Amino acid sequence: MTSVDNVLRRPCAGPAVWKGPDLANSTEWVLRLSPAQTGELDAALRSVRERGLPLLKVTADDFPLPTLAGELARLTDVLENGRGFVRVKRIPVERYGRAAASTIFWGLGQHLGVPVSQNAAVAT
Repeated sequence: MTSVDNVLRRPCAGPAVWKGPDLANSTEWVLRLSPAQTGELDAALRSVRERGLPLLKVTADDFPLPTLAGELARLTDVLENGRGFVRVKRIPVERYGRAAASTIFWGLGQHLGVPVSQNAAVAT
């Protein structure tokens, strides 16, 4: 039996193996943005707009998040080596248009890793 066969026959284990009921009463997987952190999103959005950067050219350096970046770096480890997901709450999307919200989500993604478009119509 090859090592691949052995891997496929072992039960999965570790922090990425979870069931909904295990997380139902926990908030450790939720990041609730503070007003100061949403202010950082607004400032980063303004910075990108003022510079006229196209969405797919925006990098983490172009989207500065002075205090939130540290929290996002911690979450990157959770995404890569932990449970594999996090829920970010309190992004005030109702006050942004579609383009602004896209820039915010792209900018956040840049701090979390290497985001890619899921829209086949958008060339990268």
